[in-house]
Amino acid sequence: MQQDLFDHNQAWALKLARRYSGESNDCSPEAEQAALIALFDCSKRFDIARGVSFRCFAYPRIRGSVLNAISAPHNSPPNVDLQLIPDHRAVREQDHNFISERVRAALTVLPDRERVAIELRFIRGFSILKVGKRLGVGPRQASCIIQRGLRLARERKSAWI
Repeated sequence: MQQDLFDHNQAWALKLARRYSGESNDCSPEAEQAALIALFDCSKRFDIARGVSFRCFAYPRIRGSVLNAISAPHNSPPNVDLQLIPDHRAVREQDHNFISERVRAALTVLPDRERVAIELRFIRGFSILKVGKRLGVGPRQASCIIQRGLRLARERKSAWI
């Protein structure tokens, strides 16, 4: 199933890479690489029993990976032969360390509630429902808190780059 998800959604992931890199036909190899690595990771982590479609699950992760890749080209992960993706533990560890450093820096500029919500959602992988329960709010309000935190992080980007 994992390989089928990956194979079936490659074109979609590359389309997202083109959309978010601002290129209509071609996009940077870094954006393509980030999209495919995120797609592969999502295909491993996806659980159909949770009742959400694969694309709804994978979209924010692929989008985030592409935006990370194009926003900091000087710190992008090394180029990887896409044939090696199934055995990508070393690259994944480098990506994780790189992303973790940037995320920690970005989170330091946020208010506590937004910081906690983003940590729960994107670092620990909690669902919106679980984030809401932890914060004592409903899922819609939890989503608003996360969106506000992401907006604040983007606005204060110069403080953590």
